[in-house]
Amino acid sequence: MHKIVVTANNKRNERFLVSLLKKFDFIRFEKIDEKKIPTPKKIGDWSDLFGLWRDKDITLEKIRERAWPKRR
Repeated sequence: MHKIVVTANNKRNERFLVSLLKKFDFIRFEKIDEKKIPTPKKIGDWSDLFGLWRDKDITLEKIRERAWPKRR
């Protein structure tokens, strides 16, 4: 089974969407308490990538040349 989360911008649109989706027999609804929705785990701090290219002979121009060699 696959799950998706849909957020409506107001109650009226939520009711409309739910009534529309209930017409399909392959969709099942679950009531979820928003307080119990888990927050995504932090994988890492983006600042950890700051030194990724340190001591490498690479420039933006070289990256562009390798990405689009026929444009030169």
